[in-house]
Amino acid sequence: MASTQMIAPFCDLPLTPHAFRDYSDILPVEVLAEIFLLSLPKDTRPHPQEAPLVLCHVNSFWRRTAIGTPRLWQTLCLHIPHIHCALLQNLAELIGFWFVNAAPHTVSFSLRDQGSALTRPDLDTLIPFVHRFHEFRLFTFRGLMPLTAFDAPGEHFRSLEALELNIDYQHWALPQPRRHIFHTAPSLRRLCICGPNILEYLVFPWSQLTSLTIERDLHPSVWRTIFSQCTNLEFGSFGIDQGWEASSEARRETDFSPHDKLEILKLRNEIDTNISFLDNFAFPNLHTFSLAAYVYQVPELLATHDIFGQLHHSNTLRHLVLVKVNIELLNLLSLVTSIPALEKIALDIAEFDYKTFFDALYASARERRSLSALTAFALCGSGVLDRAIPSFIRLIHSLRGDEQFGRLKEVSLFVWDCGDLGYALRSSVRITTCLNDWAHSEVACLDGFTMTTGIAGEDFDIASAIHV
Repeated sequence: MASTQMIAPFCDLPLTPHAFRDYSDILPVEVLAEIFLLSLPKDTRPHPQEAPLVLCHVNSFWRRTAIGTPRLWQTLCLHIPHIHCALLQNLAELIGFWFVNAAPHTVSFSLRDQGSALTRPDLDTLIPFVHRFHEFRLFTFRGLMPLTAFDAPGEHFRSLEALELNIDYQHWALPQPRRHIFHTAPSLRRLCICGPNILEYLVFPWSQLTSLTIERDLHPSVWRTIFSQCTNLEFGSFGIDQGWEASSEARRETDFSPHDKLEILKLRNEIDTNISFLDNFAFPNLHTFSLAAYVYQVPELLATHDIFGQLHHSNTLRHLVLVKVNIELLNLLSLVTSIPALEKIALDIAEFDYKTFFDALYASARERRSLSALTAFALCGSGVLDRAIPSFIRLIHSLRGDEQFGRLKEVSLFVWDCGDLGYALRSSVRITTCLNDWAHSEVACLDGFTMTTGIAGEDFDIASAIHV
């Protein structure tokens, strides 16, 4: 395919009413094809006024070049019913035309069905091409019914590497029994699930996955069963929002399961329980750990021997995020100061003695016992945080390297908006005023150090402050 140097001589051609007609026929096919590829929108959707379809309506040379360039057709995003009416009436023909042009390459297909405009004949049109899907994303309000079209003998989805299923709550009939539509996909590595009943009615090849995200309708026991099978997992993000089942069978112990390849683990807990669901799991190579607990009676997960013990003195952990976790101040200090290679910390936890926390971290850093590798530190707390600012400034001085042993380059300090925006704003202003020269709202200093202060709203994500 043409390089940038091949295209450059044509960039400065004079634009006249006949410019395209004058030059299109003399452009080498590979140069024109490269220009076509650069014209593709980010989300390639079928629209008569957007590439690649519009390229087929200029002249015969452009049409032949567009149809003869398979990479133009490797991505298709169908957002139904928000699709041009003329195309929607001939949707089956459009799908066939698109994927035939993409051959022999694999394709990325995204389908968003918000109603019932997508018919079974339309779905049947996809069947001859699903073996070339390397990415498949389905967003639907019709439960799992659209997937039943693919539940037939054959080597479906043999090229599939990434799958995302986002199923909204609706009272649609559910397929029985459990379907093995994706269980035999030999290349599937990345799976994202969001919605009810998916785990109950679909079977997946857990052991071959390297990335798994489950966002909704997840029981702790179901998670433990699934997670114990994900022996090759490198990234895991889970939202546990359903309570433990009443039966003792549901709470049975899982055999010890080390996850040697797991580097990133993110857990969001939304249930009231004092039962740790992390027992018998080991993460010897964990790089990033994030735990968020959005419940009133926050489970003391870090007080148990399993994950708390593993995080202590971990030689691999680099990033630590704790949100709304019920943990004693001494336990938090012990955890933060015991991880030798910790580079980024983000804390959004229940109110505690901030001054004592900052002073203890300063003392530990002064003795070079901890935090020597820290590059980013983010904290979200209550309005009384401003009373501990002198201790905070002294800690930042040490970690910045003013005393020749720190590497801290980015600090973020936020105040909760707990229904009283005026109080939060006043506290944020006091903090910014106290920090004086060190407080720069998202503006880097000449030496590369960045200090950010602000107010945290309901949807605030502390992890974003340290880019994790």
